[in-house]
Amino acid sequence: MIIYPENYDWILAGDVYIASLKEDPNQTIQTICVDKNLNVVENDPVQINSQERITIIGHGSPGKYLKKTPNDFIKMLKKLGLRPTYSGTIEFFTCDSALFNENPVDHSLAHLTKNEFPNAMVIAAKGPSIYKDVDQRYVVDPDKTDEALAIQNKLIVDTSIPQGNISIIEKGRQIRERESVKKFYEQLINELTDNNLLINGVEILD
Repeated sequence: MIIYPENYDWILAGDVYIASLKEDPNQTIQTICVDKNLNVVENDPVQINSQERITIIGHGSPGKYLKKTPNDFIKMLKKLGLRPTYSGTIEFFTCDSALFNENPVDHSLAHLTKNEFPNAMVIAAKGPSIYKDVDQRYVVDPDKTDEALAIQNKLIVDTSIPQGNISIIEKGRQIRERESVKKFYEQLINELTDNNLLINGVEILD
């Protein structure tokens, strides 16, 4: 299952496609679209507790998902029907999902999710997150976010999103298969590496 925001951009659409490659190829992939208030706007989920993976797509910041708090995020999962006994994998593709907000009493998205669903494996990033390919995830040093963002913005060429009556996964596939987008991710990772902006920042709560 892949949860993604209604106001997705080309990066997030591409991430949905990458997330789809991690799903069981023998099962139909469910995609759940949510609005800025984390309400489902299309594709109500079926049998969420039987899903082996739940992937969260969206732009994030420490202690936030789509500008909503970790508590709001947990309420969304429970509203979708996820039970405390869920034992699959919940992976955040979002940036900073393993980082706490400035307020020390606030949870990170990953840690509160693990608290609420203790049998789940929770995977999250301790900084800005980049999925270059299905098995190539990179995390930027959160103290060097501005420098990394400047590099990213310099390299972006094509931000268009395919139109027409096609799925979000197909849109993401078309985006990720563009030569300009492949080149963007290749150059981005190379420059982030050359400037020592990456860390070993994927956290797994098992």
